[in-house]
Amino acid sequence: MKKNGLAVEFTDSGEPRLAKTDPQDKVTAAEKACESLKPALEPQQISAEQLANERRRADCLRRQGLDWVPDPNPSTAVIELTPEQTGELKTKHADALLACRSKTAKRDDSRPDVLGG
Repeated sequence: MKKNGLAVEFTDSGEPRLAKTDPQDKVTAAEKACESLKPALEPQQISAEQLANERRRADCLRRQGLDWVPDPNPSTAVIELTPEQTGELKTKHADALLACRSKTAKRDDSRPDVLGG
């Protein structure tokens, strides 16, 4: 990502993350350029409870006016969004994301809290 001109910062725990200063179009281009470097994910077993939680989250987001949010993938329980939708959700609709996170059933902290993959 750095080679594609993005700013990378580190969290307090030492985990790298993209700085929030780069424009979304630049982030999208870098993600496409780095796609082949992403590690293959091992399939996870999704419980009925995990899928139900993500369905509730998607329903909550739609009730917040985000009618473009799809149901989660039944195989992965991931709400699959485009990079542009993910960026919009995090920047323009952070309040809805936060409200819906607190309204859904208990979180499973073993899974990353990621919308859009």
